[in-house]
Amino acid sequence: MRLNLHLTRIFFTVATRGSFSRGAELLHISQSAASKAVRELEEQLGLVLIERGGARGKGGGLRLTEAGRALYEHSRGIFA
Repeated sequence: MRLNLHLTRIFFTVATRGSFSRGAELLHISQSAASKAVRELEEQLGLVLIERGGARGKGGGLRLTEAGRALYEHSRGIFA
């Protein structure tokens, strides 16, 4: 299986920044485009990478699943 580097970079940036909106801002794309890209990556991989719909406190933040943490660590090496 090939890993889509464009979608992976968006995922990596969102995960690094801790939110879709902050990641999108850094990439100069909309929050909805970042969310769509991560969802597309999840579909391609057949894995859930980010838990959605949880309680959102002030500052929000996101939670990576186990698969999301593994991909994040792998991505750190790719984009270092």
